[in-house]
Amino acid sequence: MPEARPTLRSQISSFFFKSYLPGKGLTGTISFQAHIVDFSLSSSPTWNEEFDMGRADPVMMYSSFNKNLSVSFLVVSLYQDDADDNYLQLGRLGMLTYPIHKPNAGYNAPHAMFNIGEFIGGIGIITSLDYHWTGDMPWLGNPPRPLITEVSLGMKILTDPEGNRPKYKGDSAGAITYMGPKAGR
Repeated sequence: MPEARPTLRSQISSFFFKSYLPGKGLTGTISFQAHIVDFSLSSSPTWNEEFDMGRADPVMMYSSFNKNLSVSFLVVSLYQDDADDNYLQLGRLGMLTYPIHKPNAGYNAPHAMFNIGEFIGGIGIITSLDYHWTGDMPWLGNPPRPLITEVSLGMKILTDPEGNRPKYKGDSAGAITYMGPKAGR
């Protein structure tokens, strides 16, 4: 018998970010019910050309690997309490874009553990975060809070949910794989 598909409610509730400070661990969860509009995942290997003596064509040497995530989502509030809580959570998410100063080490990026449903999870740094409100969106309360917030977020993925860096696993497809679902569970 085929396995039951997850419900929309379970997919929405497993969309979260957790503040992760290297050396200190997880420090707080940022979650809200969101409608994911769009997301993309890109992998970018970097290769360097090396020339060997007596060889006309270059040898391609693996140099580095980047994995980037872009996600756009809507945060919708139906009541004043929802609007206040979402406003607070979005502010906390924005704090993950601020650098952390460490004495004798300079400025460092805060890390964020993330999970998008049962699809992808990991630890990364937020490289871009945009909030967007249009004039035709409704606002509620005093002070007024937007009922709908459009959010676009970009992340550079550093590790899988267990903190493992990317590595070649030698599978038959020759892929470099390290992402897995269920971050922080």
